Amino acid sequence: FMRKITNCTIHILILIFFVSQNIFADIFYVGQSGLPTGNYFTSIQSAVNVAADGDSVIVSNGTYTLNSQIYNHSTVISGFTITNGYTGGHNGGGVQCSGTIPLINNCIIVGNSVKGDNGSGFGGAVIYGTVNNCMIFKNFAGYGGAICASIANNCAIYENTAYYGGATYEAVANNCTITRNTANLRAGASMRGTIRNSIVYYNEAPVNPNRQDGTYSYCCTTTDSISGTGNLRECDFRFTFGYDKCR
Repeated sequence: FMRKITNCTIHILILIFFVSQNIFADIFYVGQSGLPTGNYFTSIQSAVNVAADGDSVIVSNGTYTLNSQIYNHSTVISGFTITNGYTGGHNGGGVQCSGTIPLINNCIIVGNSVKGDNGSGFGGAVIYGTVNNCMIFKNFAGYGGAICASIANNCAIYENTAYYGGATYEAVANNCTITRNTANLRAGASMRGTIRNSIVYYNEAPVNPNRQDGTYSYCCTTTDSISGTGNLRECDFRFTFGYDKCR
């Protein structure tokens, strides 16, 4: 797959794992100073370049900048803060994937943007990925401020902005909290997406504050999204925002 990350700020030990059944897998380490020779590197790109299927790349605390593309398949990305990613192209301000869809686990994806031509970009945080147990906030795109053509499971998706689909566009969200996202034109939360068993509240747009052209099921949401199976409306709860993984 192809992954593009710019200015990754890593606050915890992270792991890039290339999935396979290789019983002779190697472990490569990345750090910024004081590393011995051998399987140790000072850049993520250098370590990934030598990694094969089944190998792991473990990255120590620090701030790393990636301006290139990482090619591999069946990859797990875990424990990153992915921030300040930007592309003037059309896809994926934080993470863009093609080919095999990777897993992005336990990450914070914040402050990324994709502008495209006249704001036509897709997926401010992620496009073409599966995102699990992540916090995705303050990202921007023309379509899908947080994610586009992706699957989000057990994620907090908030304060993202787009012209269409403030949080998601043509995406699936399961067991997520989707709140305080904004669309400048239509669908503050989701457009052309599937949302299941999620909290979808306090999103804003001039037309359809929550959803447009998608399906909701077993969600706690507002009156403009009440059609569907098993949804509840006007739930009595309050949100507390913090930079920890709470829902």
